[in-house]
Amino acid sequence: MSYIYHDADEWETVTESRPCSCKGKCDGRCNGMFSMGLRRRPLADVMRIKAERRRKEEDEILARAEIIKAQRGERR
Repeated sequence: MSYIYHDADEWETVTESRPCSCKGKCDGRCNGMFSMGLRRRPLADVMRIKAERRRKEEDEILARAEIIKAQRGERR
């Protein structure tokens, strides 16, 4: 089995659907459709998304560090 790795920041999911025209009274000639694929984002968008994600992760780390520092300060 093989796996395809794709960077979720670089690729966005694109879906398209069209409902069946028979309105639930299918007679074998339905023409409903659904498709799903991936579209590559522009490089500027990818860099912006990655920077936002990195900033959010760093902010979470700093917030946890402040909690740890406060807890250690109370114990001393």
